[in-house]
Amino acid sequence: MTIKKTLIGWLTVAVMFMAAVPPVAFASVTSAALEKTCPDMNFGKQIGKVCWECFFPFTIIGIKIGGNSNDLPDDVAAPLCICPGRTGYPSLGLTLGWWAPDHVIESTRQPWCVPSLGGEVLTDDEIKMSDIGVTGSTNVLPARWGGLDKKNGNTVDGIAYYNFHWIKFPVAYFIGWLSDYVCSKKGNTAIDIAFMSEFDPSWNNDEMALWTSPETKLFTGPWAFIACAADGVASTVKKPMKSLFWCAGTWGQLYPYSGNVPTAQSGPRDASLNALKGLAKMHRFTLARKSYGDKAVCANQIYYILPKQQYKFQTLFPIAEKKNHWVGASSFRWGEHRTVPATGEDYVWLQWSFNNCCFTFW
Repeated sequence: MTIKKTLIGWLTVAVMFMAAVPPVAFASVTSAALEKTCPDMNFGKQIGKVCWECFFPFTIIGIKIGGNSNDLPDDVAAPLCICPGRTGYPSLGLTLGWWAPDHVIESTRQPWCVPSLGGEVLTDDEIKMSDIGVTGSTNVLPARWGGLDKKNGNTVDGIAYYNFHWIKFPVAYFIGWLSDYVCSKKGNTAIDIAFMSEFDPSWNNDEMALWTSPETKLFTGPWAFIACAADGVASTVKKPMKSLFWCAGTWGQLYPYSGNVPTAQSGPRDASLNALKGLAKMHRFTLARKSYGDKAVCANQIYYILPKQQYKFQTLFPIAEKKNHWVGASSFRWGEHRTVPATGEDYVWLQWSFNNCCFTFW
């Protein structure tokens, strides 16, 4: 009887509490929970943290101005170029080269969550926590929760996953407008969400990803991992190695082009690898193209593998980075500490790309 009376007492208190607390209070609790799973990065504030000195060095007729030579790709365009000019006829010109922040990359745990748009979840569908991480090839749903994979309620160590979003950066609009005026090739002046992995069923399924990157089978042997060690050193102390195109420096291997990270180590490192895998996939889909070198001065070149020396990343969220870094550079050098438990385990990067173009005479 004592236990029964106690239970009745607790139920009475609970009912009285629910009656006394207005619905707004429950809504605020729900809102706080959603904010933790889909944080608002305060995009307007983060724009002020763009590394303006990272625009350097730039080149005019192959001559470096400002910055360090190690911050330039190895195969920048030759000093002179011939491209269709303003009159529509081939024209002799001078090559220009510059770094530009042209995209924002998001690596998020919650599907459809866009931190750069105020922490909005771009779907009205119910997202169930039970969708978290079914390993292997059994989960082919395009939208999936990230974090560590779980199978039968048990965490599988060493597996991480993030959704990938590729968004045109607003500053790139003005840079594209300027390049339209100065260069023979046209800049991309669109402002939009260019890609969301939630629409791509191959992003969370390695076997399905083989259809977009069949060469994955060639780079799964021990020799491929050993070779990536050299790329890790080069990416950290100088610049990535172009020849080791299957490597992502100290972050791991690029293949397959999916959101699964097989050797989970830390948030900044795993999310960086996820972002770079997504960028490689954009090249495979021809949504991203090679923007520097002799073959890209008149128009960006379709390039099906990732030109690693074309890109640098700058962390914007959860803890902004003052400068940028080469893709594949050790996270112990630029930001192993750039994570915040619960509210800062999703990551937003500013993608810097190197561009060459031809300034024609007529």
